[in-house]
Amino acid sequence: MDSRPPAAEVRVLSLCSGIGGIELGLHLALAGRARTVCHVEIEASVAGILAARMADGSVPRAPVWSDIRTFDPAPWRGRVDFVVAGYPCQPFSLAGLQKGADDPRHLWPRVADIIREVQPWGVFCENVSGHLRLGY
Repeated sequence: MDSRPPAAEVRVLSLCSGIGGIELGLHLALAGRARTVCHVEIEASVAGILAARMADGSVPRAPVWSDIRTFDPAPWRGRVDFVVAGYPCQPFSLAGLQKGADDPRHLWPRVADIIREVQPWGVFCENVSGHLRLGY
């Protein structure tokens, strides 16, 4: 992995994008230098919100891949500086059944595989603290 900080523009791959909140935070934290180059979001209604935000100009246009399980990270290696991920917390949350790796929504292994393949300069993942003891 390259230890140098990214160039003026920070290219972001967003996994389990939701409506783009993490990306917005990164964009603000980096004084507007972050640009999401691809979203991966399985929920059609949420992907629709992303598309609407792209259409109104509040989110930069970028492709939206519909399923993290079929997403091929190979073409993004060397083309992405940062990976962000807000993958489902239900497998680990104290409010849920806490099935961890036995929950079909447990996407952390796939997120980790994509990060390893892409080899970004930086990574930001958001989840609940229960993830550290269930399925990490």
